Amino acid sequence: MRKGFIFLIFFLLVSPTNAEEKYKSFNDTFLKKESNKSYERNVDISSQKECLKASDYEGCMNFYSSLKNKNRTIIEKDCIKRQCKPDEITQKTDNLGMKILKGFYFREDPIERYALYFDFDNLYKVNSKGEYGRFFHARSVIRFYSKGFEGYSALVGGGSANCSTYGSSINCNTTRPRLINIPQKAAGPRQNKLDYIYDCKDETVAVYEENKLKKWEDKKGKKKKWHKWEDFTSLWTNSKSRIEILKGVCNGNNEAIKAANVANSNFYLFKDKGPKKRNYSGSKNVGNINCNSPVWKNKPRCN
Repeated sequence: MRKGFIFLIFFLLVSPTNAEEKYKSFNDTFLKKESNKSYERNVDISSQKECLKASDYEGCMNFYSSLKNKNRTIIEKDCIKRQCKPDEITQKTDNLGMKILKGFYFREDPIERYALYFDFDNLYKVNSKGEYGRFFHARSVIRFYSKGFEGYSALVGGGSANCSTYGSSINCNTTRPRLINIPQKAAGPRQNKLDYIYDCKDETVAVYEENKLKKWEDKKGKKKKWHKWEDFTSLWTNSKSRIEILKGVCNGNNEAIKAANVANSNFYLFKDKGPKKRNYSGSKNVGNINCNSPVWKNKPRCN
């Protein structure tokens, strides 16, 4: 799983297409499409004229229709060499045999057996104890192939014996270690959901993998749970322009909100109690420790 996140970071850093690539994309998707439409219109007109003379009009039209379908060009994008936008994806499944997630940007690696999905175009506002506006959410999904593992049994804990004597007799009570059985897990494709949570108050971001807060390395190799936006690569912090949009959303700027397609999030972990975050209540201390002090601010207890 660690290797998968490295791939994810790499794909987030892929630069946008240049002018030549944009023109090629326009040529492939629009000009060829219009050319095909023109061809199809000519086939329709000529086929109707020819089939009016035929004894079997319906059979004649079906013949010309099959010719039209045979000559139709299906434009496929290579989502291995480059990241594909949602409207560029023509394949129905990824290399793991799972259905393509609609609305997500997509890239895959059949050799490493990975498929990566990014919801780049949307940002979601998180319900934190009934309030909205401080936390926002972005989504991505990693699919990968797992070799699985065999099941096994193990003894947990140690045995014990308590003995007492009464005259010449000895009575003992013994306990045995607990036996647990770990079931096998078959090989096959797996899917992990990654949720990026952005805190507008202190401009930090955290990663929840399968609804669990995880420690990830930042750009400097430092491992912690919450990172400053400029120090961590994620969906909305992978460029200065996207960070500016994120800041605009936090400040309630209507243009930024529109650009980020802000909607309500289905991320529910903060709904009842809020996040487990040292400054959520406004406090700068953890117990009797001042987490803003140079001695403690980088310690695990304060992150």
